[in-house]
Amino acid sequence: MDAHPSPHAAVKPSLRALLILMLLALALAGCKTDPNEDFIQGQWYNNDDHLSNLAGESRQETSWYFEDKTFEVYGCCFATVDFSGYYRVVKSEEDTLQLELYRLQGHSGNMLYKDTDVIPVEINIDREADTIRFGSGFAYIRVGLAP
Repeated sequence: MDAHPSPHAAVKPSLRALLILMLLALALAGCKTDPNEDFIQGQWYNNDDHLSNLAGESRQETSWYFEDKTFEVYGCCFATVDFSGYYRVVKSEEDTLQLELYRLQGHSGNMLYKDTDVIPVEINIDREADTIRFGSGFAYIRVGLAP
């Protein structure tokens, strides 16, 4: 039997401590939330009263709901919209959030969504006005918490 202690015995506790610290750092990094994603949580509403000045079809009301990686959207009047699903953040920088909507159910106008469809969405945030815009569209105002 060798009377010298193994060099690996001293390394193991340090390696364990390092592994624990790395796992803790990863767990804490996973808990960090994106301020843009946090901002869009809740209910958003837009009423376009002058939809292309079309006679008889001059308004479109639309509501979006975002809550914990899920979304719902409803709209009426000019075109009916009723679909929902999940979203993932693709990119978030400054006041712009790029999402992918997936696992869709429902329809938008005559388009029936399938579970395999994916829709890219860009949301532009105006914190001062407390509004969001989908692409360069009209501003949606915050009207409540997520359902």
